[in-house]
Amino acid sequence: MLNFVSLNHEYMKQFKPSLPKTEHVAQNLFIMINGNRVAIQPQDIIYLEADINYTIFHTRNSKFTTAFHLKFFDAVLKEHSDFLRINKSYILNLKYLEGVRWQKAFKEARLTDGTCLPISRRRASGVKEILWNKMYIGRTLLQAENV
Repeated sequence: MLNFVSLNHEYMKQFKPSLPKTEHVAQNLFIMINGNRVAIQPQDIIYLEADINYTIFHTRNSKFTTAFHLKFFDAVLKEHSDFLRINKSYILNLKYLEGVRWQKAFKEARLTDGTCLPISRRRASGVKEILWNKMYIGRTLLQAENV
């Protein structure tokens, strides 16, 4: 069980002025696991899942559970444009989006690891707009039935 999460914002701010504007500094999530500080790179996160008062990180290599609400990570990951909240229980990394199924009564996101996550009706139009704007729809398989 993870009990501490922080971003390395303050640490990276001291280097930011000296870097050229074209360079990108990756910002890791630092999580304490059994007293050890572990860095998770946002690009390694496939999706995050809410589990009552906990958040489950599904990464390329493993799964982590933290004692923080999904809402906390939604706020933390806002600056990373590749993360998208698709319903009250899931935030997905668009880099791992393989396809989207749009039907009148049911919408879901299919990820590269084979996982299918439901897209809520309330968020469907916003998700669709973001996918169009980011051109993810060009690489996803869409099945529409009265979208």
